[in-house]
Amino acid sequence: IAPGLLLFAAFGMVTFWENLRAAIFIPCLTYGSALVFATLAVAWPQHDPCLWALDAYNSGRLALAANQLDRAQEKLELARRYVPANTETIFALGNLQLALGHNRAAIDLYKQTLRLDPNHRGALNNLGFLALQDGNHEQARVLFSRAELLDPGNAKTHYFLAQVMLQT
Repeated sequence: IAPGLLLFAAFGMVTFWENLRAAIFIPCLTYGSALVFATLAVAWPQHDPCLWALDAYNSGRLALAANQLDRAQEKLELARRYVPANTETIFALGNLQLALGHNRAAIDLYKQTLRLDPNHRGALNNLGFLALQDGNHEQARVLFSRAELLDPGNAKTHYFLAQVMLQT
C-alpha cells in the first residue's frame, strides 16, 4: 500500500505545481483542501482507551513470550487500567500468573475471563489444565469438552482431553 500512496502523493504534488505554475487555481485549492482534511483526519487525537491499551497489551504479550515477566506485568497492568474489562488482557494476566507459579491467581483471572466471555477457548483450556494438575479429572473433562465444542480441530484440546480420559 505504501508505494502506491507514495506514487499517488508524487502525482498530486506534480499536478499541484504544474497547475500553480499555469495559474489554474481551482485544482490547487481542491488539492490543498484535500491535503488539509487528510492531515486533520490522521492527526486528530484519539480518545478511545482501547487504542491506548493496544500498545501496552502487545508489549506485555511479547514480554511474556520472551519470559520478561516483570516487564510483562507492568505492560499488561497498564493495558488493564486503560480497559479493565478486556478479556484478552485479563487472560494474558492469567498466563503471567501461571508463568510466575501463582496458580490460584491464574485461576481467578481465567474465571474472570470466562465471566466476560463464556466461550473463551484459551481460558477453558488453561482452567482444564490446572484442574488436571490438581487431580480434578471431572472438572478438567468438562472444561476441555467445552473447549472442544468451540474449536473441534484444536490438537491441544484433544491431547488434554485424552490425558483426562487416560487418568480416569
